Amino acid sequence: MKKERQLRLLQTLINYKNIDKNVLINQFSMSNKTLQRDIIDINNFLKLKGKFYITEDEKEICFNGLTEDILNKLQIDDTFLLKEERLLYIYLILVKDTATTKLQLMDDLDVSINVLEDDIKDLSLILKTYSQSLSLTKQGIKLSKISKEIEISIAVDITIKYLLFKKVYSILKLNKIEKLFSNYIYKSLKSRYKINVYNKIFYWLIEFTSNQINISVLNVIILAIKITYWLNHPNNNEILKKIDSIEYYNEFVLLIKNIYSNNTLDLNYINQLIPNKEKETISLFIKDIKKDVSNLFNNNLKLSDDIVERIRNHITSNLFIENIDDYIIVEYKRNLDNYKTTYNELWNVIEINILKYFNNKKNKNLLKYEVFIHILVWFDSYLYNNNLSILTICIGGMGQSAMIKNHLNSLYRNAVIENISYAMVDKDKLSSYDLVISSIDLSEQNIKNILIMPIIMLLSKKNDVHKIISEKIYKKLIGEKMGNQILKKENIKINQSAKNKVEAIKQCGELLKELGYIEESYIESMIEREKKFSVYIGNYLAIPHGMNETGVIKDGIVVIHYNEPIDYDGSPVNFFIGIAAKSNNHVDILANIAEKMMELDFVEELIAKPSKDRILEEFNF
Repeated sequence: MKKERQLRLLQTLINYKNIDKNVLINQFSMSNKTLQRDIIDINNFLKLKGKFYITEDEKEICFNGLTEDILNKLQIDDTFLLKEERLLYIYLILVKDTATTKLQLMDDLDVSINVLEDDIKDLSLILKTYSQSLSLTKQGIKLSKISKEIEISIAVDITIKYLLFKKVYSILKLNKIEKLFSNYIYKSLKSRYKINVYNKIFYWLIEFTSNQINISVLNVIILAIKITYWLNHPNNNEILKKIDSIEYYNEFVLLIKNIYSNNTLDLNYINQLIPNKEKETISLFIKDIKKDVSNLFNNNLKLSDDIVERIRNHITSNLFIENIDDYIIVEYKRNLDNYKTTYNELWNVIEINILKYFNNKKNKNLLKYEVFIHILVWFDSYLYNNNLSILTICIGGMGQSAMIKNHLNSLYRNAVIENISYAMVDKDKLSSYDLVISSIDLSEQNIKNILIMPIIMLLSKKNDVHKIISEKIYKKLIGEKMGNQILKKENIKINQSAKNKVEAIKQCGELLKELGYIEESYIESMIEREKKFSVYIGNYLAIPHGMNETGVIKDGIVVIHYNEPIDYDGSPVNFFIGIAAKSNNHVDILANIAEKMMELDFVEELIAKPSKDRILEEFNF
């Protein structure tokens, strides 16, 4: 395994175990073929290390093997260093000896001149932020004269960048700082900065913060590194000497309050973590989020004291995190964007308040998703545990009704569930229930709490049923119809032209992308599906969509009318309906479209007199 990218890819897979293939391709700016080649090389490398290997399926790439074992194996392998380790090594050499030669560094690091020069360029950029520079002399590479304050600040900067790549999970799994670096780098750090004291400092901070304040583990790690390095400043010699004799964290906390550092060492964590001004900001955020969520649900539902406290603690613990894990944001986006679409109003409430109070924080996007998760879990708990009133209506006898009731009781243990046959329905009382589930179409009642669901679906997958019911109750609580707003006027184009079916499918994809429903990769997936399965369904209609939901940002439907019919393998097609779907939100519109388009007279009339308003009126529900 010769490429640094491959080692970074391996480290990433070790940290996360399972990663979406497209996330890796985008993060490492590589093609699928390059990724395949890298996996082969990595697996050949892993065979020499033990029982470790990488597997993949259509969507994900997975690391298999014990994490701690592979990290230990990599730690003792000095044959290849990551860029951050090389930068740290070069910097330590220059700080110690002031000057060195490229030839010596190439020999020490076992890298080519091109790699070394690239590293020197990156190190120069870091130094520049501290008004320092490297120069080339007859003696070799030389570091400008540097104060101890700046030296420590730069060392902290490079070290934290390296540890952030290693990720919190690996740091905790390996347990000791000496296992996080190659042996040679660790010895250099131990000699220069007494990094071996990090372990006890970290555990003292963990013990203190767990008893006193809320703080993320990532912040503890970063603070422990900063304290460890700054203890090596001459002004802190006396404190460093006392570290060895300290046994308890409270002694350490009292001692460290007097540490000398520049302003990069934020001891707010030691001094009760959050300044009063920030505490006040958090309180205002909590006050507004409670009020706005209550207003959203028309004061029929309010955030519980328990969830409010959890959100407060989460914000307090994570407010000052400046080093954001890009993979977490990508994974949140991939897994939660369909929920953002469904619970759009709730997401907007959270986003508005996060930006109102924490817009200057680097982790504001992370906070949005994490507060959103807290509130979604709370809403889910509300549904599971509350005394919901549910009415089920079916056409069969009482045996069928009892079966449905028992099934729903297994989902919602505290719900009050009634079941009646269609013949016994009192239409005037339907709106008094939190939810009415009917296997018979009651849409003419125009009541917001009615959910039409076939019995076979109701009795099949519990998770899918719960998801649909949750969405329905959510819409009822906020006072909106469950009616789908996916098909809008701007989603419809008439009198268009295309050379062939592939170009028409691409036009559907481009419109979906332009409207923010999909990423570019989904268009390729639409083309791929057409190659394998015809998307022509008859009566001048084709419905192109992707192989799966990969590349879908949120649910969307577009309708494109072609003045001249497109030849679809010998059949004329005037309407292409492009679909992007991550949830069930599109199903009702699609069913309505399919039903309408089965009426040939209607289709021919629409072809002769196409109109956006007519399409919107006929196809929406």
